[in-house]
Amino acid sequence: MATQEIFGIIGNPLAHSLSPLMHNAAYKEMGVDGYYAPFETDDLRKTINMIRERNVRGVSVTLPFKESVLPLMDDLESDAVRIGSVNTITNRNGRLLGSNTDWKGLIQDLRGRFQIRGKTIAVLGAGGAARAALYAVLLEGGNPVVVNRTPVRGEKLAGDFGCAFHPLSEIAELRASGLINTTSVGMMPHEGQSPVPACTLGRFRWVMDIVYNPQRTKLLEKAGERGCETVNGIGMFVNQGAEQIRLWTGRAAPRELMREVVEEALGARGRRTEVGGRRAEVSRAACRLRRQD
Repeated sequence: MATQEIFGIIGNPLAHSLSPLMHNAAYKEMGVDGYYAPFETDDLRKTINMIRERNVRGVSVTLPFKESVLPLMDDLESDAVRIGSVNTITNRNGRLLGSNTDWKGLIQDLRGRFQIRGKTIAVLGAGGAARAALYAVLLEGGNPVVVNRTPVRGEKLAGDFGCAFHPLSEIAELRASGLINTTSVGMMPHEGQSPVPACTLGRFRWVMDIVYNPQRTKLLEKAGERGCETVNGIGMFVNQGAEQIRLWTGRAAPRELMREVVEEALGARGRRTEVGGRRAEVSRAACRLRRQD
């Protein structure tokens, strides 16, 4: 009897991640005899050893390990080396290959929507996803600018990619065609937060938020109100996952199905949140009535 293939995702936290749902739906559609599981961990090295010991075929890497996992790889693809970040591990008979599909997922979603070549694009953040975004914009012929709250990290990142740095506190003075948020600010369960003051968003033609849960973050909501075209993180999420599946199986992934599964799950979560909010309002009103009595 053949052993099921094991795939998974490492990160912390993982409760919000829809990667298991999306990947497992894709494998079922493709007829792949395998499953994709979450491996939430505080000990990266121990988890990497587990991947070798259990012969886990492929692993997605998310926050906060995209950069720290690099030295634990046996081999690295050239894109991952240039970016300095790994979001994909492929197990080749015990040797682990680190790759980056984030940049492909991002540019595949932006290509055809907006002109990148020759345009100034603000990239907010200084982590692994920011590195992938900078790499993608540069390959497309754009002029990225690193925007970050902490100058030391932002200036170092800008130096690594040979581009400009602009402090977040002075974003109102920045002139750019588009803004890409690569931070986790606004991600569930902190969906009421935005990484950028709403009053500054009208200066951008378009705004992309790589956060996909919720679908419409506070950043995108405020950007839309100020006339910006907006793009959420679902397209990038699906595309980077499809590229991972191609690396692990050698086959094309069912991207349309993957997107449908993600959007359906997010819609269901949104409905539950709305219902929960209404119940909380009713509960608060009941408490007020009891106090009045």
